[in-house]
Amino acid sequence: MGYIEAKELKKVYRTIYGRVVALDDITLNINSRITALIGPNGAGKTTFIKIVLGLVRPTSGSIRVLGEKPGYRNRIAYLPEKPNFPRNIKVRDLVNFVAEVKKIPKEEIYNYLSELNMYAWERKIGALSAGMLQKLALSLVMTANTDLIILDEPTANLDPIWRARVLKMLNKKSHDSAILLSTHILENVEKIASRVVFIINGKIIMDKDIAEILKEKKYRIRMKDGTEIITESLNEYVREDVKDINVMRKTLGDVFEEVAEMVSE
Repeated sequence: MGYIEAKELKKVYRTIYGRVVALDDITLNINSRITALIGPNGAGKTTFIKIVLGLVRPTSGSIRVLGEKPGYRNRIAYLPEKPNFPRNIKVRDLVNFVAEVKKIPKEEIYNYLSELNMYAWERKIGALSAGMLQKLALSLVMTANTDLIILDEPTANLDPIWRARVLKMLNKKSHDSAILLSTHILENVEKIASRVVFIINGKIIMDKDIAEILKEKKYRIRMKDGTEIITESLNEYVREDVKDINVMRKTLGDVFEEVAEMVSE
């Protein structure tokens, strides 16, 4: 059994501008500890997440989340792209409230806040910077005792140092909870995800283990006349007029561009 099992999932919105197909017959079985859901804006990622959370009903098809119908949110923790909390209460009051409602020891939340160097516990939430607000939201999600964590741009508003530290925390957390990660920062995906799902125009274009995606190589070839060529095969370039050859590792960004270009043709 996978953490998320979708079969021929379709979602159609009817708007004043006409019929919009957000998801187009998606079949997907997510069973990796950290799965990255990536694609351009408007690809259908947010719609899929909302269906998983039980916030939106599919037009057709079926979906099971942790073996149940969507809606059992006590088993899921969710971090939206833009966390929204009451602005006029203090951080400490929010932490204590969440700990009581979720039956989580409040010390665990404070430990995460401390690990993220977020000590503004007496400050009102409305006075927090975007980065501090992100650290608060992360701390609340990471301490949730759930089987599945869904994260939408979890490192938004964080500088490179804290982004790297958060990725390490997520990697460690994945030993306790499965993680579905949606992000445009492909470097993050390369560092922690074990599986990547590309969604473009509501369709799954690629669904592979990240190691399989990144194992391919490209070669940068410089010819004696100064010409530079980038290729995936050396066969036709092993000749006398080659000056040097350098091996280039293919990145997830390279693959993303190739897939997007293929779909647009």
